[in-house]
Amino acid sequence: MFISPIRHATSCRSIALSIRRTMSATTFNGEDVYIQLPQIRLGARRFGKKDHPLLVALHGWLDNASSFEPLARRLSGEYGYQVLAVDWPGHGLSEHRPGMYPLHFTDYMLDLDMLLKHLDHDKEYRTPTAIIGHSMGGLISSAFSATHPNRVKKLVVIEAVSPMYEKPGKSKARLVRATEKYDAWLLKMHMRALAGEDTSKPRIVYESVEVAVQARAKLTGMDAEWCRLLCERNLSVHEGGVAWRSDPRLRMESLYRSSFEHVDSLMTHVETTTLMIAGDKGFEDLRKAMPNARRWYTKLQECTVAGDHHPHLSNATDVAKAIADYLSAEDSVEEIQS
Repeated sequence: MFISPIRHATSCRSIALSIRRTMSATTFNGEDVYIQLPQIRLGARRFGKKDHPLLVALHGWLDNASSFEPLARRLSGEYGYQVLAVDWPGHGLSEHRPGMYPLHFTDYMLDLDMLLKHLDHDKEYRTPTAIIGHSMGGLISSAFSATHPNRVKKLVVIEAVSPMYEKPGKSKARLVRATEKYDAWLLKMHMRALAGEDTSKPRIVYESVEVAVQARAKLTGMDAEWCRLLCERNLSVHEGGVAWRSDPRLRMESLYRSSFEHVDSLMTHVETTTLMIAGDKGFEDLRKAMPNARRWYTKLQECTVAGDHHPHLSNATDVAKAIADYLSAEDSVEEIQS
């Protein structure tokens, strides 16, 4: 595991044993919980003890809260943290957004805003010590940290840097292409409704969970073990087979994507102390974005571990250690400064 501290960051390896949290011998298996926000109900997986420091984990696109299970088990069982892994709307056990309009990146910003406010005031929880975001979860939490620096104490992003962007010259073609595809989907749903079909019921896609697991493994290249973990939470079982729980709108192309200038303005001078974890076989675009990340984040640590785009699944041991060392080191710095 290679760790490179930069700027004001202290190395996530340089942590004294004396300030490690007391380990718990309890086995943490997690429990399903639901969080009712004003606009939507979210499903989540909870690990660890209620009186332990809370980490909120936000998954990537078309994943779900179960993607954090290997990491959450280690952070709660070995390092004494509580982990709340949340299903984004339309994923896992969370509700779908109402209506049939397209989904937008900024909708998730509102979800995160309301989630953090809920945790601050719900006696069942406590104010999060840090947010952990993977891929899309990292993009959303990075943008939220940039715009709400006092709301996020510490940030960990896994295989993520900032919101996505593209050249302005591509925006017209994107809007035309995405609108046409969305129109076709709306018409298809309308015709199904006219034929008397209940379009609120999911359509059977595979004959069994195992068939779905193998299909996802073939499509993504992920190990079947991790595909099974994700699929079991994202499938509903019916007579005749299984169906995806996920919102079909998630698979549709975004109608709009920001330009680099827009994202650059948004991300300039992110004050939240941030640990950025990448897999050594992860997305190449992330490595290309690191010069910008070093300019945007004023308190940044970089950590590279063995793994692909999902190192928190395939290498949860190293990712958990990096996160625990980072959080403990930052706690010791705060104690010295206070």
